[in-house]
Amino acid sequence: MELAVPVLRDLLRYSAQLPEVARDIGTNHIPGLLTSLLALKPECQLPVLEGCQACMSFYPRACGSLRGKLATYFLSCMDVETPHLQQLACECYALLPSLGAGFAQGLKYRESWEQQAHSLVATLHRLLGRLYEGAET
Repeated sequence: MELAVPVLRDLLRYSAQLPEVARDIGTNHIPGLLTSLLALKPECQLPVLEGCQACMSFYPRACGSLRGKLATYFLSCMDVETPHLQQLACECYALLPSLGAGFAQGLKYRESWEQQAHSLVATLHRLLGRLYEGAET
C-alpha cells in the first residue's frame, strides 16, 4: 500500500496532462477510485488521505459528486491522535471548495469558499459557546 499511493499520484499527474486520457479518467474512473479509497479499512487512513488528495489535486471536477462523503471522511480523520494524519485531513478538507464544475468567472468556486468559511466560523462560534457555557461575564 505504501508504494501504491506515490504511483497513483504520478499516474494522475501525468494523465491530467493528456486531454483525451484526462477526460476518460475523470469521467469513468475517479469517482470509483475515490469510492474504493473511502471503503478501505480504518488502519489505512494515511494512504486513503494521500490518494484522495492526489485525486482532488489533479481531477477536482471529477471529485465534485463525492464532496459530501469526502468531507465526512476528512472530518472523522481530524479526531485521530496522529498529528500527521490530522494535518493531512485538514489539507484535504481545504481542497473541498475547489471540487466540481465551476461556472463562468469562477462564481461557483467563490460560493463554495464562502460557504466553507461560514461553516468554519459557525463551528468555531458553537465550540466557543460550549467552552464558555456557564461562565459569567
